[in-house]
Amino acid sequence: MEKVYIVETLEAPSGKEELLKKELLKLAALSRKEEGCLYYNLYQDLDKPRRLTILMCYKSRESYDEHSQSPYIQEFVDKCEGVLYGDVIEDLYRGIDIR
Repeated sequence: MEKVYIVETLEAPSGKEELLKKELLKLAALSRKEEGCLYYNLYQDLDKPRRLTILMCYKSRESYDEHSQSPYIQEFVDKCEGVLYGDVIEDLYRGIDIR
């Protein structure tokens, strides 16, 4: 199985960044418990604090797909309607051996 690395970027409307951060922290706690999750970290842009980025790594594409279909992801989407500015940008990567 090939690990999959995911970078997601979300942006909150002005004044909603703390609410988005709170919901993402809840999501991170649940996601980190998944068997396929190797790491799940949240970052806030230094120059644009309304922009939050999640860096994730899953054991495989299949384990990430399972994560994406979990009930708490849908709950997050429902709760954050109106708390996101624009679309979530999601990019999936494979690692490159640089040895």
